[in-house]
Amino acid sequence: MLGVDLPARHTLITETLREDSVVRAITNAAQKRNLSTAKTQRIAHSYAREIAANFSYLFARLIRPVLRGLWGRVYDSVTLHHGEDLAAMIAGHTPIYVPCHRSHLDYLLLPYLLHTRNLPIPLAAAGNNLNIPLMGSVLRWGGAFYIRRSFRGNRLYAAVFQSYTATLLRHGAALEYFIEGGRSRTGLILKPRMGLLDMTLRAGLVSPQRPLVLIPIHIAYESVLESHGYLAELAGQSKQRESLRSLWRGLVDLRKPRGEVHVNIGEPLYVHPIFDHYQPDWRTPATESPLMTRPDWLQACTRQLARQIVTGINHAAVVTSIGLLACAVLDNEVDNAAPQAVAVNQVMARFSALQQLLHAWQYSTRCMVTQRSAADSIAQACRLELVSQPTAEQIATNATQRGLLDYHRNTVRHVLALPSAVAACLSAQTRCSTEALLARITQRYADLADTLFLPWAVEALAEPLHTLLRALADLGWLHTDATGWQATEAHQPDWQLLARLA
Repeated sequence: MLGVDLPARHTLITETLREDSVVRAITNAAQKRNLSTAKTQRIAHSYAREIAANFSYLFARLIRPVLRGLWGRVYDSVTLHHGEDLAAMIAGHTPIYVPCHRSHLDYLLLPYLLHTRNLPIPLAAAGNNLNIPLMGSVLRWGGAFYIRRSFRGNRLYAAVFQSYTATLLRHGAALEYFIEGGRSRTGLILKPRMGLLDMTLRAGLVSPQRPLVLIPIHIAYESVLESHGYLAELAGQSKQRESLRSLWRGLVDLRKPRGEVHVNIGEPLYVHPIFDHYQPDWRTPATESPLMTRPDWLQACTRQLARQIVTGINHAAVVTSIGLLACAVLDNEVDNAAPQAVAVNQVMARFSALQQLLHAWQYSTRCMVTQRSAADSIAQACRLELVSQPTAEQIATNATQRGLLDYHRNTVRHVLALPSAVAACLSAQTRCSTEALLARITQRYADLADTLFLPWAVEALAEPLHTLLRALADLGWLHTDATGWQATEAHQPDWQLLARLA
């Protein structure tokens, strides 16, 4: 429950600076900057103090009831899915938790949920923009260690940070970091940034006696705390720096209802078997430490693992009622800022149809789909001020609400990508065999998979496609015979649903 017994912060800093890679970096930096070795050592020590966490288990115990009250006040519920699998996943391994990054609250949410399930609290890599007075120290006590947004060209800082990560893993500390690098402003998973993952894997090579397991995690909010700020940034405004003032504004915003939060644990990625695949003799000590020189084979390994992680995050997607409602409301792109209205019965029909489709066709074994009804979902969206309902027969949205809904639609866009591709091929009332349909979708699938991080390889697309076609046929959206597949008649309501999906 407590995890490993980590040394005190000053001891970890001392171990970090004694690493051969840091000693060499100090020597090189002193020569390059024309400084004395002693002064360069002080610079390295200041870097280590800037980075290092100051984790206190006592503080974690004290803050736990505070967080419990916070979640209960702000959210209707906080649910951890597949949490019962975690203890077995991490048994005998050092866990590296890799969630998607939606909000600053992510830093607090996952450690809290792990602690309530008697699992070790991970030390979390946080951007140094959060290292502001008061909050920076509080986060350090909770296990945050800080990383600069960029340290390109500063090899001394890179060596210190790499050594600190390796020191933590050598002691068996659980870690948490966001492979996207920053919060997604659009709701889509961002392309992975491989710096921290590369450092993790190199540290794993140095300490093979402590096998690593990477655990992708999907976090889904029905209302994101910073969503209005994201819209402003997408509209061209500059990002506001974190400060005590912005912290206070965030605390004020917590008074508004935020709906539900879902945290879903993905399939684990065990690192040692992947190392074995790329380099069977990787356990043989190298002539030079991996912390100093990256092995040639590790770059390709890191690239593959990064891709697997973000795909694993999407694989564990939670399709919330707000995400599904956003798909039902935003079926047509709107270019102007005027308020738009749509009939309630149309939205409910689209919502229910998409919900039935996702229940009939399972995107993945880990994917969770909301059970909330269409009527309750509309009521929840009105409560969260994502839509308005001026009359009982209409749902209205303004430009800001459409921007917020678009964010939530993007969180589930990858789940509907393959059904949309099928609908696009068949909604034109043409008959198509399974083989021809597979060939047409395959032509564009590589781009879809690269953008949305879909879980199927091109050569393995036939099985999920056939399962999807059967589900669409069972729902009445498609007809099939010996010659192939065809959409239902154009005057039928099911065809309208298929056309909107396309």
